Amino acid sequence: MSKSNLLIFLDSNHLTLGLIDDQKLLTSKRIELHQNLIEKFFSQLKLILQNNKLKIQDIKKIYVSTGPGSFISNRILSVFLKTSIILAPQIQVFALNKLLWMVGNHGQKIALLKVNQNFLHYQVFINGKPVTKNEIIKNDELTKIQQNYSDFKIVSNLFANELIDNFFLLKDRFVKVEWTNLQIDSLQYLKSKK
Repeated sequence: MSKSNLLIFLDSNHLTLGLIDDQKLLTSKRIELHQNLIEKFFSQLKLILQNNKLKIQDIKKIYVSTGPGSFISNRILSVFLKTSIILAPQIQVFALNKLLWMVGNHGQKIALLKVNQNFLHYQVFINGKPVTKNEIIKNDELTKIQQNYSDFKIVSNLFANELIDNFFLLKDRFVKVEWTNLQIDSLQYLKSKK
Protein backbone atom coordinates (compact mmCIF):
# COMPACT_ATOMS: atom_id res chain seq x y z
CA MET A 1 0.00 0.00 0.00
CA SER A 2 1.27 3.50 -0.77
CA LYS A 3 1.86 6.07 1.94
CA SER A 4 -1.31 7.02 3.79
CA ASN A 5 -2.27 9.95 5.96
CA LEU A 6 -3.62 9.60 9.48
CA LEU A 7 -6.32 11.81 11.00
CA ILE A 8 -6.68 12.06 14.77
CA PHE A 9 -9.47 14.01 16.44
CA LEU A 10 -9.21 13.47 20.19
CA ASP A 11 -11.05 15.03 23.06
CA SER A 12 -11.72 13.75 26.55
CA ASN A 13 -14.90 11.92 25.44
CA HIS A 14 -14.23 10.69 21.89
CA LEU A 15 -11.52 9.48 19.58
CA THR A 16 -11.93 9.65 15.81
CA LEU A 17 -9.25 8.05 13.67
CA GLY A 18 -9.15 8.08 9.90
CA LEU A 19 -6.83 6.89 7.17
CA ILE A 20 -6.90 8.83 3.93
CA ASP A 21 -4.92 9.10 0.78
CA ASP A 22 -4.62 12.59 -0.65
CA GLN A 23 -8.10 12.52 -2.15
CA LYS A 24 -10.39 10.13 -0.27
CA LEU A 25 -11.17 8.36 2.97
CA LEU A 26 -9.84 4.82 3.21
CA THR A 27 -11.30 3.97 6.63
CA SER A 28 -12.37 5.63 9.87
CA LYS A 29 -13.38 4.74 13.41
CA ARG A 30 -14.93 6.68 16.29
CA ILE A 31 -15.13 5.44 19.85
CA GLU A 32 -16.36 6.76 23.18
CA LEU A 33 -13.66 7.46 25.75
CA HIS A 34 -14.93 7.58 29.30
CA GLN A 35 -12.11 5.71 30.99
CA ASN A 36 -8.67 4.37 30.09
CA LEU A 37 -8.02 7.14 27.58
CA ILE A 38 -4.37 6.25 27.01
CA GLU A 39 -4.99 2.53 26.56
CA LYS A 40 -7.96 3.07 24.24
CA PHE A 41 -6.08 5.60 22.12
CA PHE A 42 -3.11 3.34 21.50
CA SER A 43 -5.12 0.13 21.08
CA GLN A 44 -7.47 1.73 18.52
CA LEU A 45 -4.56 3.29 16.67
CA LYS A 46 -2.80 -0.08 16.54
CA LEU A 47 -6.00 -1.74 15.35
CA ILE A 48 -6.69 0.71 12.51
CA LEU A 49 -3.09 0.40 11.30
CA GLN A 50 -3.07 -3.41 11.54
CA ASN A 51 -6.44 -3.74 9.80
CA ASN A 52 -5.00 -1.79 6.88
CA LYS A 53 -1.66 -3.64 6.92
CA LEU A 54 0.22 -0.48 7.85
CA LYS A 55 2.96 0.46 10.28
CA ILE A 56 3.67 3.94 11.53
CA GLN A 57 6.54 4.10 8.99
CA ASP A 58 3.90 3.86 6.21
CA ILE A 59 2.30 7.14 7.29
CA LYS A 60 3.20 10.24 5.29
CA LYS A 61 1.24 12.92 7.19
CA ILE A 62 -0.61 13.08 10.48
CA TYR A 63 -3.44 15.60 10.89
CA VAL A 64 -4.42 16.30 14.51
CA SER A 65 -6.89 18.38 16.43
CA THR A 66 -5.40 20.78 18.94
CA GLY A 67 -6.93 22.54 21.94
CA PRO A 68 -9.08 23.43 23.53
CA GLY A 69 -9.49 20.24 25.41
CA SER A 70 -8.32 18.18 28.27
CA PHE A 71 -4.69 18.24 29.31
CA ILE A 72 -4.46 14.46 29.12
CA SER A 73 -5.77 14.23 25.54
CA ASN A 74 -3.30 16.89 24.40
CA ARG A 75 -0.52 15.13 26.31
CA ILE A 76 -1.34 11.79 24.67
CA LEU A 77 -1.18 13.41 21.23
CA SER A 78 2.09 15.12 22.02
CA VAL A 79 3.76 11.91 23.21
CA PHE A 80 2.37 9.92 20.27
CA LEU A 81 3.55 12.51 17.73
CA LYS A 82 7.03 12.81 19.21
CA THR A 83 7.39 9.03 19.24
CA SER A 84 6.07 8.72 15.68
CA ILE A 85 8.53 11.27 14.38
CA ILE A 86 11.43 9.48 16.06
CA LEU A 87 10.34 6.15 14.53
CA ALA A 88 9.47 7.65 11.14
CA PRO A 89 11.23 11.00 10.59
CA GLN A 90 9.56 11.48 7.20
CA ILE A 91 6.17 12.08 8.85
CA GLN A 92 4.83 15.61 8.58
CA VAL A 93 2.41 16.80 11.26
CA PHE A 94 -0.41 19.28 10.65
CA ALA A 95 -2.75 20.73 13.28
CA LEU A 96 -6.07 22.54 13.42
CA ASN A 97 -8.11 23.87 16.33
CA LYS A 98 -10.79 21.38 17.44
CA LEU A 99 -13.60 23.92 17.43
CA LEU A 100 -12.89 24.98 13.85
CA TRP A 101 -12.59 21.34 12.74
CA MET A 102 -15.98 20.70 14.33
CA VAL A 103 -17.82 23.50 12.50
CA GLY A 104 -16.19 23.25 9.08
CA ASN A 105 -16.05 26.21 6.74
CA HIS A 106 -19.68 26.91 5.92
CA GLY A 107 -22.73 28.19 7.74
CA GLN A 108 -23.38 29.92 11.02
CA LYS A 109 -22.39 27.65 13.88
CA ILE A 110 -21.65 27.56 17.58
CA ALA A 111 -19.02 25.00 18.54
CA LEU A 112 -19.41 23.44 21.99
CA LEU A 113 -16.90 21.17 23.67
CA LYS A 114 -17.52 19.77 27.14
CA VAL A 115 -14.91 20.71 29.75
CA ASN A 116 -16.59 18.84 32.60
CA GLN A 117 -20.13 18.43 33.94
CA ASN A 118 -20.47 22.15 34.66
CA PHE A 119 -18.50 23.94 31.95
CA LEU A 120 -18.22 24.13 28.16
CA HIS A 121 -15.80 25.62 25.66
CA TYR A 122 -17.72 27.62 23.10
CA GLN A 123 -16.90 29.66 20.04
CA VAL A 124 -19.10 31.19 17.34
CA PHE A 125 -18.19 30.88 13.64
CA ILE A 126 -19.54 32.16 10.34
CA ASN A 127 -18.30 30.23 7.32
CA GLY A 128 -15.34 28.90 9.29
CA LYS A 129 -14.25 32.31 10.56
CA PRO A 130 -14.42 32.98 14.31
CA VAL A 131 -16.89 35.64 15.42
CA THR A 132 -16.04 35.28 19.11
CA LYS A 133 -13.02 34.09 21.03
CA ASN A 134 -12.93 30.60 22.47
CA GLU A 135 -14.36 30.95 25.96
CA ILE A 136 -15.30 28.68 28.82
CA ILE A 137 -18.84 29.13 30.12
CA LYS A 138 -21.05 27.52 32.71
CA ASN A 139 -23.68 25.20 31.24
CA ASP A 140 -26.50 27.53 32.32
CA GLU A 141 -24.96 30.40 30.29
CA LEU A 142 -25.58 28.50 27.06
CA THR A 143 -29.21 29.67 26.89
CA LYS A 144 -28.11 33.30 26.64
CA ILE A 145 -25.64 32.48 23.88
CA GLN A 146 -28.34 30.58 21.99
CA GLN A 147 -30.62 33.61 22.28
CA ASN A 148 -27.87 35.95 21.02
CA TYR A 149 -27.17 33.63 18.07
CA SER A 150 -30.63 32.18 17.49
CA ASP A 151 -30.04 31.46 13.77
CA PHE A 152 -26.83 29.53 14.46
CA LYS A 153 -26.58 25.75 14.49
CA ILE A 154 -25.02 24.19 17.58
CA VAL A 155 -22.26 21.69 16.85
CA SER A 156 -21.15 19.57 19.78
CA ASN A 157 -20.93 15.89 19.03
CA LEU A 158 -20.03 14.90 15.50
CA PHE A 159 -20.00 11.52 13.85
CA ALA A 160 -16.77 10.33 12.23
CA ASN A 161 -18.08 11.00 8.72
CA GLU A 162 -18.85 14.65 9.60
CA LEU A 163 -15.33 15.17 10.97
CA ILE A 164 -13.86 13.54 7.85
CA ASP A 165 -16.01 15.72 5.57
CA ASN A 166 -14.88 18.81 7.50
CA PHE A 167 -11.27 17.66 7.20
CA PHE A 168 -11.46 17.72 3.40
CA LEU A 169 -13.14 21.14 3.50
CA LEU A 170 -10.49 22.55 5.85
CA LYS A 171 -7.39 20.64 4.73
CA ASP A 172 -5.64 23.80 3.50
CA ARG A 173 -6.15 25.49 6.89
CA PHE A 174 -4.16 22.92 8.88
CA VAL A 175 -0.82 24.37 10.00
CA LYS A 176 2.41 22.42 9.70
CA VAL A 177 3.89 21.63 13.12
CA GLU A 178 7.64 21.49 13.47
CA TRP A 179 8.61 18.53 15.61
CA THR A 180 10.95 20.66 17.76
CA ASN A 181 7.89 22.71 18.79
CA LEU A 182 5.72 19.72 19.59
CA GLN A 183 4.81 20.56 23.15
CA ILE A 184 1.92 21.66 25.26
CA ASP A 185 1.44 25.41 25.49
CA SER A 186 -0.81 26.71 28.27
CA LEU A 187 -2.11 23.14 28.73
CA GLN A 188 -4.42 23.62 25.73
CA TYR A 189 -2.61 23.87 22.43
CA LEU A 190 0.12 22.16 20.51
CA LYS A 191 2.45 24.91 19.33
CA SER A 192 2.53 25.19 15.58
CA LYS A 193 4.89 27.15 13.38
CA LYS A 194 3.05 29.88 11.51
